Amino acid sequence: MATQNKYTINGLIDTSKNVLQNLNDLARSAGCFITWDNTEGKWSVIVNQVDTSVKSFNDSNILGSININGTGIADMYNSVQIEFPHKDLRDATDYVVLDIASADRYEGELDNQFQIALPTINDPIQAQLIANQELKQSRVDKIVQFRSDFTANGLKAGDLIDITASMYGYTNKVFRIIQLEEEDNDDGSIIFSITALEYDADVYSTTGLTRETRTVKNGIRAKITNEEIAQMEDIDIGKQIGRLLAANVANGIINSLFSVDDLTGAIINEGKFADENTQKLMESAGKKPSLTHTTDTTVCSGTETNLNLAMPASCTSNCFFEAPAYDYDYEITGVTAGEVSIALTGTVSTSDGTGVITFTPNVNTEKTLTITVGDNTSNITVAPVPDWTINATPTSTSITEGASVTVNLTITGIANGETIPYTISGISGSRLSTPTSGNVTVSGGSASLPISTIDDSSYTGTQTMSVSFSGPTADYCGTGGTTSVDITVLDNDLPTNTCLYVQVPLVWCGIYNGTDDELSGVSVRKYAYLPVAQAGESTVSVPTSLSVTKGNPSSITINSTTDVASSASLGGIPFNVLTSFNTVAPLGLMTGTGTTIYGYDSF
Repeated sequence: MATQNKYTINGLIDTSKNVLQNLNDLARSAGCFITWDNTEGKWSVIVNQVDTSVKSFNDSNILGSININGTGIADMYNSVQIEFPHKDLRDATDYVVLDIASADRYEGELDNQFQIALPTINDPIQAQLIANQELKQSRVDKIVQFRSDFTANGLKAGDLIDITASMYGYTNKVFRIIQLEEEDNDDGSIIFSITALEYDADVYSTTGLTRETRTVKNGIRAKITNEEIAQMEDIDIGKQIGRLLAANVANGIINSLFSVDDLTGAIINEGKFADENTQKLMESAGKKPSLTHTTDTTVCSGTETNLNLAMPASCTSNCFFEAPAYDYDYEITGVTAGEVSIALTGTVSTSDGTGVITFTPNVNTEKTLTITVGDNTSNITVAPVPDWTINATPTSTSITEGASVTVNLTITGIANGETIPYTISGISGSRLSTPTSGNVTVSGGSASLPISTIDDSSYTGTQTMSVSFSGPTADYCGTGGTTSVDITVLDNDLPTNTCLYVQVPLVWCGIYNGTDDELSGVSVRKYAYLPVAQAGESTVSVPTSLSVTKGNPSSITINSTTDVASSASLGGIPFNVLTSFNTVAPLGLMTGTGTTIYGYDSF
């Protein structure tokens, strides 16, 4: 049983069409479709394939009614004709027709053919696959529209969802989202409008698709299957070549190149060359295509490494037909036979235009391993596993400017008296009295770097000071330990503009399940602007996002918070902000511990 790629785009696009039309044609040829993704803010591709539901919807998170639309029996398709350039016919236009069996049609359903033209594919199996999928999908035509609360956040077009709605007889019925819109209500809540198409895994079945050789559009069998016609034409081809090259010379050339019948002189074996390598060369326009592969990279000694090989992405300039399974000679230089797991010279095979050379280098000193194959060369730096380790640990990971911190090193493999270079980055020079680069000396398997900061008496803001140490050799293998640490340097000065505010949720609203009345979610009904704390000010942690564990009672978890200033002297409107939450009984109120914070209203 032969296999092939499910989707391949191979054809011409119409430059008179706009870009989106051409993108839709290409997407349709690849079994997908183009849509606008609101969450990413850009166009995206939805792969139309078998999948599973990622979100359930029912009375607890469907707001209002569900609208359902479908196609009437008079407009339902039961046949499809797809027109495409057939590669067996040198890309002449061909077509495939598929029909829904009479037994699978609805009573009274009239013949109605759906016609498709796809100039960007030339494979008959792919054409059948797309036609079959489009026809089945047209009969699974139910479209639902409904609105949901913030629990739908994170969904995107193309996701599968399931719906349970007793009035329609739905129990976890699966749909595919084709459109998702976000609405901001006046009360601050977010509503999602969802449009989804009925899903049926049988749409994607490939059962019954076959690949047959075609020669003409009327379905006549290929002449290659008719031995008498093939024999007569081979004889004629042999005679034509003979007349062109002169009979006596041509007979020798034909017999040396082709497999021929001893009695008739006819070329046999479907016009192929007798020598397999010669046939492969002819298929690729008389020469092996070059190979592209990895260049100028670094690997660790003892690590299995793959050098991936590939023929040109397009064979239009190198191959007449499909990429043959060539063998390529390779050569490895720069290392000895004992420093690599494969022979220094050999052969690598390709299949469908790709191949791979797998090897494991093993060196004691850094070397450059060079592999030459397919007219190209890759240079691979092989680094030995470090025989040293440096593990850096700061006495504190957070200090205020003007304070000091020490980074202590635990060292192996580096002799006493040797020096280790360091660099300090990420901090302004006006806040640091220690040089930003220098050396520490190893003593008794350890070393230390004292770092002193300066109070610059001006607002610079919080900065992250990175301290890095360099071993005696490069650590491409990642075994040299923790050679870099980060230390937060806090500012003890106020910024010039101290009137900074952040928008935070103020009023949380419960969402209750319509079946058991239990709290199942929350939404924000009101926001407020509260002051950002400056250095030295008292703060309160205010929740910014919540999640609910449904039950009797339901529990509320604070997922994220932000710190705001709690001083009443800042002025503004006093707001009672909940900083913790109690459990909630069915249809109960959301309560908790509140704190008064001054800010201003969010309009």
